[in-house]
Amino acid sequence: MNFSNKLIHTIVNNRILIIILMLISLGFFGHSLSKLNIDNEPMKSVPDDLKEKVELKKLQETFPTPYILIFMGEFSEGTLIEKRDSIASWSERFESIYIDSMKGITGTVHIGKIKIPEKGGFIGFKTEFIIPENDNLSEKKIIERIKENKTLTKSIISQDQSILGIVLTINPKLDRQIVVKKVAEIVDWIDSIPIVNAYLAGETAITHYLNRKMNSDFRILLPLCLLVA
Repeated sequence: MNFSNKLIHTIVNNRILIIILMLISLGFFGHSLSKLNIDNEPMKSVPDDLKEKVELKKLQETFPTPYILIFMGEFSEGTLIEKRDSIASWSERFESIYIDSMKGITGTVHIGKIKIPEKGGFIGFKTEFIIPENDNLSEKKIIERIKENKTLTKSIISQDQSILGIVLTINPKLDRQIVVKKVAEIVDWIDSIPIVNAYLAGETAITHYLNRKMNSDFRILLPLCLLVA
C-alpha cells in the first residue's frame, strides 16, 4: 500500500476525530478573532527611533496640532429651536468624554454657539447668539439671520436647515483612535433616533471606520477560509 492510500485510509478511519479537531480549531481561531484589533494609524507603522518621527514628536510637544472631527445630524422633522437644542445636548455629551482623567474632546462649535454683532449695547453694538437663547424670534427671522451670516454658518448648517453639524476638537495628548471610538459610540446612539441620521467625518473618523469594517470582514472571512482549507 503506497503513501497516498495509507493517508486516505487513516483519514477515513479517523474522520470523526479529525472533524472534532477541526471544529475545536475553528472555535479557537474564532475566539481569537473576536479580540483582533487592526490599527490603520500611519504613524504607528513607523519605527519610534526614526529620526524624523522623534523630531516630529518634539515639534508637536511645542506646537500641538488639534485633530478635527465633523459630526452631522440630518433631521427629518423639527423646528430650528428643537434642532439647536438637540445639537447642544449632543455637543455636551461629546464633551463629557474622558480618557485617563483627560477630556477627549477639548472643544465644540455648533449653531447654538455662534454669535453675531448687533446694534445696541454701551458702545453701539453687542454680540448675540444667532439663535437667541430666549427663543423670542420666529422661525422665519432665524432663517434670515442664518442666511445673512452665511460666512459663519455655512459649514455647520445646510441651506434647507435639515442638516446641522458640530465641529469636534480632539485632545492632541490622547490616542486619536481611542477618542474617536468613544465619539463613534455616541454617533451610533444618535443614529438610532428615528428622526435623525447621524454621520461622522474627518481623517481620523475614516481610519476608525476602516478598522471597524476590516475587523468585521476578518471575523467572517478567516473562519470560512479555514473551513474551506
